[in-house]
Amino acid sequence: MNLKKRLGSLVYYLILTIAALFFLFPFLWMFVTSFKVPGTGDKFLYIPSNKINFLEVKKSELITMGLDVSGVSSVHLKQKIKDLYKPGSVPSWQEIELLFSDMLQRSLSPSEKGTLRAKFSPQYDINKVDEKLLLDLGFSKRDAQIIVTYRDHNGEYDNPSNLREIPLLNPSNLRLINRWFVSDPKILLNLDEPTRYRELNWSQIDIQIYREFRKKYGISIRNLRDFEGQNAIKALRVEALDKANKLFFSNKLYTLGNYKKILGHHPRGDDFTFGRAFFNSLIVSVGTALLTILLCTLGGYVFAKKQFTGKTYLYVTFWASMMIPGMMFIVPQYVIITKLEWVNSLQSMIIPHAANIFGLYLMKQ
Repeated sequence: MNLKKRLGSLVYYLILTIAALFFLFPFLWMFVTSFKVPGTGDKFLYIPSNKINFLEVKKSELITMGLDVSGVSSVHLKQKIKDLYKPGSVPSWQEIELLFSDMLQRSLSPSEKGTLRAKFSPQYDINKVDEKLLLDLGFSKRDAQIIVTYRDHNGEYDNPSNLREIPLLNPSNLRLINRWFVSDPKILLNLDEPTRYRELNWSQIDIQIYREFRKKYGISIRNLRDFEGQNAIKALRVEALDKANKLFFSNKLYTLGNYKKILGHHPRGDDFTFGRAFFNSLIVSVGTALLTILLCTLGGYVFAKKQFTGKTYLYVTFWASMMIPGMMFIVPQYVIITKLEWVNSLQSMIIPHAANIFGLYLMKQ
């Protein structure tokens, strides 16, 4: 009997555990995918791939995969593959498959094509290329140094699109500009002066990027926010970024960058970060609550304890205003806020909601 009770309890707890896992799975899935590198596409892919650049393929690996290239010398195979890689480009899969078809004297089967694509990538791994290879691929010496140096200082790239985040100004530049800013707040508009850009060690391309950014977006002279951390002016031009997207891939599947992005500071043009949004919400909610309690308490005390002419009519008028939909107040509130020059400020979110009729009623009662 005791055995049956124990088995029954075990089954019961097993069912509860399965049910709990069933309901918790969506939260677990969301937590895991929150670490995924943006742009991976397949949200049900959990194990990183181990693709390597096709240029590094070994004869033994091809034989293990089932491609009988034993009759081809390793040197000849390497040369054939190298010939596919023209300067500044990568071969297409059709070119790679055609190469093997010629060597094997037959067409590749769908399974062989799938195995090739799963094991290799025609592109170069962005986290393995060195400065020399970047130069061979057609990047300028400046761009090659920027890509390698930033990777060495900040860790591996999650994907080639990370190159878009490389700032024009390095930490030493930022410290120098901070010193200049103390004595001349307008310095941000004049970084392209000869005495300045020489100290910043800028090339003519750097100066041009700075001027294009200043012309397109303007630069605030009131603060250094755009020049702190990941500043808004980026180091690589569109041509280099487009080339990188064609030439490189990355095996990384998980990253902490998603959390760094929402918690850290980001340049102009991005949404507010989570930290900034939370701080704003905290100020608005606490400020509104405190002012509402203060004002409604004062008003409720007057209506509850004091006698004055028109008290009843004024109270009824307040109650009647509650029948007006809140949307009717949006336009006049916006006009008032605009006249007070409070647009895009915290007080515009607090003051209009600092007291309400329902709170007055609660305090009076």
